[in-house]
Amino acid sequence: MCLSLSVSVMGQIDSVVLKQTILTPRGKTRVAVLDSLEEFQGETIAEALVQRGLAFVRLPAAGGLTTVSVRGGNSEQTTFFWNGISIQNTLNGSLDLNLLPSDAFDRVELNSVNSGNTGSGTIAGSVSLTSSRFDTANRFSAHVGYGSFNRLSYGLNATVLARSTAIKAVVFGRNAQNNYPYEDLRGEVRNLHHAQFVTNGFIYQQRFFFKRSNPLTIRVWNQATHREIPPTLVEAQSQKYQQDRSTRIQSDWSAVFGKKRLKLNAGHFTEDLNYQDSLSNIYGEYRFYNTTFIAQILHLESRNFSYGIDLEARDFRGVSDTFYKKDRQEFAQALHLSFKRGKSHVQSSVRLVQYSTTDDRPLLLSVNYTYRLKRGLRILTLLSTNYRMPTFNNLYWRPGGNPDLVSERSTNSELTCLASRKKLRGRVTLFSNFIEDQIRWLPGGNGYFEAQQVVGQTQWNRGLEAGLTWRKKKIDAFVNTSVLRSTKLQDNSPFTGNQQTYIPHLQGNSGVGYRFGSLKAAYQTWFVGRRYTDAENTEYLPGLIIHTVKLSYEKGRIQATGSIANLGNLYYTLMPYTPNIPRNFNLKFSYTFIKNKEQ
Repeated sequence: MCLSLSVSVMGQIDSVVLKQTILTPRGKTRVAVLDSLEEFQGETIAEALVQRGLAFVRLPAAGGLTTVSVRGGNSEQTTFFWNGISIQNTLNGSLDLNLLPSDAFDRVELNSVNSGNTGSGTIAGSVSLTSSRFDTANRFSAHVGYGSFNRLSYGLNATVLARSTAIKAVVFGRNAQNNYPYEDLRGEVRNLHHAQFVTNGFIYQQRFFFKRSNPLTIRVWNQATHREIPPTLVEAQSQKYQQDRSTRIQSDWSAVFGKKRLKLNAGHFTEDLNYQDSLSNIYGEYRFYNTTFIAQILHLESRNFSYGIDLEARDFRGVSDTFYKKDRQEFAQALHLSFKRGKSHVQSSVRLVQYSTTDDRPLLLSVNYTYRLKRGLRILTLLSTNYRMPTFNNLYWRPGGNPDLVSERSTNSELTCLASRKKLRGRVTLFSNFIEDQIRWLPGGNGYFEAQQVVGQTQWNRGLEAGLTWRKKKIDAFVNTSVLRSTKLQDNSPFTGNQQTYIPHLQGNSGVGYRFGSLKAAYQTWFVGRRYTDAENTEYLPGLIIHTVKLSYEKGRIQATGSIANLGNLYYTLMPYTPNIPRNFNLKFSYTFIKNKEQ
């Protein structure tokens, strides 16, 4: 698809809120929160993270997969949650961010490594998506956008309130030909072909209100996607297609019993993937199911002390023409403690996980400590152990799967300083993460790639993250950056100092916006440092800076937005042999109607 890097509303910069560590029945350490996604209408979560997050988002050309790398981890080591339940693909462990439209969600949280609280998969970090916000009035809004390379997007959002129920429905879609020019390996400009991307879907939510308990919410998320996969820079042509279909049903309910808080969360997800390549005669059909039930209990013993437990049961089932049918059950029990005294706040968690298919029994620990130096200034520390179970493809793919694989493990520590004063917010984090027993597809002795446990090698990811936002009167500004060193320790030798391939030393984003009357003007950059393409760090992809400008007009119920992305018309490469879009424009119009005033 055409991935526009445009900013929507710079006047909403203060919606990026840096939160301190808080206690829920499962506990959570938040790196950053984006709690207003209206500015990203018609775009994807990938574009929201590129423009505001500290994660490295790999944006491939057109119909290719878009994945995320957090603090040096790969896409399988960062788990995505939807309303508290993992939506990570059980077969390959990855998630294509092209399939996450911003219209479908109202909040994004980028969280630290903490498997003790979040469960399997959180080796490098996690991203939480929520669809839970209901308007307090009957409301209807619609938007439509058109951009370069025949990009068309639309969205409808409606909220209907009644005495005992509330309904919210979101319908979304995107379509792009992606027939843009790019430079090939010889420096010649060509037009991309066979690159159309089409996706359509909806999220339906209904909340039922009761007199003597909290509401019950039920959600249905259905989506279908068709993509043409274009040729890489080394291919003459492509006849690759992929269809993705998914239906996700999720429900949650909570209640208060004196000093106790109870929350129940359940979900059932079904996903289908069909792949075909007539040139190579490769065809594949895959389906997987994920059924999850979570019970969380929090007891408030006193104002300063509380503890919680959660019980989780998950059932995974996969059907594939590469391994036929497989299933796995997961059971987890966790205890969370929280204690406050003066300016100090301590949280700790312990989680025990059992699986039906292996004797691997991960025992996970985490400790969070927060100290308030003074008003608006806090220090946070975190230490956690984490794990990720092998995917079904890792275990059972034919040929190359390895059923003897065990879970990947990591140990994470970090120190964060949060500061807030009037309209200025800042955050600085030092982090270190050791990852062991990594699973990689490597050449085997039988002439094909095999899933292997890399024993005796530790990946060490450490670095600094910093974010700053400022708003004064009509001016908004922000900057986010991360500096990362990702090296490996092998056979007990010292760390070589060579950066892991395709992981940038430096990346981030910045922007400034100005409001005058009904008009809003903004300028933003997205920057990525060099990425080495060999283990010796002699060859690399050069760094890049993408410039974006935007102008929007808002009057009453109507808003119009125009943006130009990649203003410098840079032909850049994020991943090898994959071209990315040059300069492009995007126009968007939205209309909002509120029937009755908010209560």
